Amino acid sequence: MIGSVLKALRLIAFAGLATTLGVASHANQGTIFDRMEKFDRMEQRDQVEIDALLEQAKKCSDTGDFDCARSALRRAKTVALTGEQKNRVSAGESYLQSAINTKQRLKQEEEDRQAMLEQQRRRDEDAKARRLALERKVAREKEDRDRLEREELRQKELDALRQKQQREQLANSQLLEQQRKAREREALRLQEELARKQQSQTPQSRGTAATSDADERRRRQEREQAEARLLETERAQRLQEERAEQQRVQRELAEQARREREEQAQARQRERDERIRLDNQEREIKETAKRQEREAALRELRASARLAARTCPGNDIRIVGTLSQSLKSKLGGCVDISYLAQCSNEGGSSGIRGTLRGFVGAASDCYMGDAVPLPSTPACKAENLRITVTDLRTCS
Repeated sequence: MIGSVLKALRLIAFAGLATTLGVASHANQGTIFDRMEKFDRMEQRDQVEIDALLEQAKKCSDTGDFDCARSALRRAKTVALTGEQKNRVSAGESYLQSAINTKQRLKQEEEDRQAMLEQQRRRDEDAKARRLALERKVAREKEDRDRLEREELRQKELDALRQKQQREQLANSQLLEQQRKAREREALRLQEELARKQQSQTPQSRGTAATSDADERRRRQEREQAEARLLETERAQRLQEERAEQQRVQRELAEQARREREEQAQARQRERDERIRLDNQEREIKETAKRQEREAALRELRASARLAARTCPGNDIRIVGTLSQSLKSKLGGCVDISYLAQCSNEGGSSGIRGTLRGFVGAASDCYMGDAVPLPSTPACKAENLRITVTDLRTCS
């Protein structure tokens, strides 16, 4: 409407000027109107350019390509002449600032959320580490108690074995003492009986008695020799039994020592197995936390990626974009981004697919940015291309 009013005012001004001067011929008036038409066409082209620039600024603001939006608004500001055009450019700048504020707010909220997740992850790791340490402590204490109980049991068995051996030795000693006293009593009785017989015999019978005494002494000597042999045999048998008992005790002690060594070896092996299990469990927990942290960083980095199509010098369309440099550094500093480029009238999976190898993402212009050419020529202009990130991964 304002353009129509301006056009009408220009027509009146030119017509009035021609009438006032009185020198405008029909041909001159035709020239004036031709120039007015040319001016109108230039004005329309400017309006179309402003509309395209403002639309490009809005798309760039929506995709997070703020450098692209600022560049489009700067060009639109140089073209805008009327108050309405300048107001539209100001509205575009306000829209851009609102998008920047929204992105900063979302970024801050995401950073706060990630910080909370990191704190929770560290708390969980600390709790797991404390639980593992407690499990190890409990396992060691239980192993110590079991070892002490086994040692006490073995000591009790050894004490009982020694007491049994002492009782058996005491019983054998008492039995031998009783046998010795019995033999002494028997020898004393025989001597007394012989003395009585000698006193009661007559001289005539003493010769016979002497012979009988000699026979008796011989028999007594034979009996004493037999008893001595019997005692020697018993003593040898007793010594043999004592040696057998000592060997048996030694075998039992050796067997107990062997069992003790085996139990200690098994206890050490169980302790090693438990330590390995706990170490593996702790390593698995750390690897899981590290993998989850890496996956979260990949998701955040993918969410921070902003890709756009831009017409660079040479009139070729290139992919430019930015992403979080701090998150990229956490992942080793090198990432590959797969994308899908679609015109505004395309949908589904149709479009141009490609991969940005070793994407830097530090700037979104044709000179400082990556500026990677499309694999094929799209069916629309760069400003009508929508670039979607389909995958993001570390460099292979």
